[in-house]
Amino acid sequence: MNTRKRKMDLSVDKISEILGKYFNISSVEKDLPFGILLPQFYQSAGINIADYFYSGFFNNYLGLMIKNSENVKHVYGTVFLNNAIINDLIVRNVTDILIFTHHPMEDETSGRGFLPLQREVLSKMKENRISVYSLHSPLDYHDHISTSLSFGKAMGLKNTGRFSKYLTGYIGVYGELEEAVSFNEFINLVRTVVGVSEVHYNQNSRTVRRVGIIPGGGTDVSFMREVISLGCDTYLTGEYYSRLTIPFGDEERHKFDEVKSGLPINMVEASHYATEKPVMVNEIADFYKEYNIPYRFIEQDNPWY
Repeated sequence: MNTRKRKMDLSVDKISEILGKYFNISSVEKDLPFGILLPQFYQSAGINIADYFYSGFFNNYLGLMIKNSENVKHVYGTVFLNNAIINDLIVRNVTDILIFTHHPMEDETSGRGFLPLQREVLSKMKENRISVYSLHSPLDYHDHISTSLSFGKAMGLKNTGRFSKYLTGYIGVYGELEEAVSFNEFINLVRTVVGVSEVHYNQNSRTVRRVGIIPGGGTDVSFMREVISLGCDTYLTGEYYSRLTIPFGDEERHKFDEVKSGLPINMVEASHYATEKPVMVNEIADFYKEYNIPYRFIEQDNPWY
């Protein structure tokens, strides 16, 4: 990107236009899985999303999701859009803002399921003129700004390559550490990078040198097999064991349980939230800074929530 700052008005439409073009969201037919799950969960909650959501969002469930104002004073970034974050902003009487979120709804880790915004929260968002822009899949596979590229950079990987093709890009990155380290040293490095003390793992070797990364939900067994085929000794992800309480999650857990004892690789998971956070804190912040748009990342309390 050009590092020269541009002057611009902070209109919701203008910011949406810039993001849409850069991440080419019109090329996605329907964002998965939220293009399917989001309307189902809102319907189950008895909420008519057409009453609150921007109509253009339903084209592919990407981009401007909720439009409650024409102009904004500030952009707030988050990994998961949830009621707690918005309620905190409302209590602080924050108005005329745009929330830039990676996930358009709360994603489960602790078994609570996918949670839609509450009707009361949606109504208060209208009153406080809080808009939302959601960028899920394009932020995972983009050529320049992506969850995997950012996490790989934060981990200090060298000689990197991309893997796991998805649409026009790749959702994974692999590479090497500067030198081989003990497995315990690697776990401590992961804790430092993601800022999370709770890291889950299955150790297979004493040292780590070549690592394959898929941030967020890396529960597909094909990801693990591809990392092994690339000669990696370690697979690092947000979650390698699915916690989704839907049929898809049941299927992924069954597949993983069938092969886990035969995977000749270190398996490390450091939370969905924490492994997708780096891109929101670093590259996305730089993106908004280039356009002279005030931006702040909102921390979430529990990385394994």
